[in-house]
Amino acid sequence: MSVLSAVIIPDLDGGYVSQNPETGTTSQGETIDEALSNLKEGKRPSIDLLYI
Repeated sequence: MSVLSAVIIPDLDGGYVSQNPETGTTSQGETIDEALSNLKEGKRPSIDLLYI
């Protein structure tokens, strides 16, 4: 299992934006936990595409 970075920043309109610099995946959520969870869900297809 690989370990990837997550950058989480507050959004000016509320909530949080989460980014994974290694895959370029970006997501968002109302809370930090939600933003991180959404990022984890969103990076799976990106990683699959990298290895095809």
